[in-house]
Amino acid sequence: MFQRTAILLIVASIATSCGSPDGGRIGPTPTAELGPADAATPGAPDPTPDVADGSATHYLEFRARIGSMPYGHTYMVYGRLDETGEPVDESIVGLLPSAGFAGLLLGTVVDVPGTIGSSELDDVMPVLNVYRRPLTEAQYDRLLAAIGRVRQNVPDWGLFGYNCNWFAGELASAVGMNVPRDTSVMPAFYVETLRTANEDPGSSDDAERVAAGSPVED
Repeated sequence: MFQRTAILLIVASIATSCGSPDGGRIGPTPTAELGPADAATPGAPDPTPDVADGSATHYLEFRARIGSMPYGHTYMVYGRLDETGEPVDESIVGLLPSAGFAGLLLGTVVDVPGTIGSSELDDVMPVLNVYRRPLTEAQYDRLLAAIGRVRQNVPDWGLFGYNCNWFAGELASAVGMNVPRDTSVMPAFYVETLRTANEDPGSSDDAERVAAGSPVED
């Protein structure tokens, strides 16, 4: 009981997110060859498709919610859009420790096995920030490919390693978005930075275009 209390106190005092200790992009920079998601000039995200002309057929939504630990959680919702631009269905995905709450505690000090999926808390905990991005069919295919790529080689989860903000950045990169460099911020702020970097890229100096693809290597 004492050890659990001590860990919680440490986390509450030092953790500002599920981010990296050096304030930069977690883990090695992706080394995948530049593909369609990276064809735009750095600093200019891919054009936003329009529902009116039929180019926007799917969506990717970034959500930040309150969590069972002080730093919260960033996760993604994706699916099809109807002719009015409203979601028809949704799938939820995020990077989490596979051991649940015990993994969250242990992951504050060492890396623990990670899993790609959803949490029961995604449906019950208050959402603090949301940013929805419409996608073309091609972008949606790249999104699914990116999710599948990470699922095939899931990194160990760590508060100061691969975490929910890193995974959000991987999916954003895959669909041609600017990605915030600083993942050492609260999930709600990360989602807001992601919005600013893509809706008003000229006002943000904390985003970059990076190559899409899992950086995890054996």
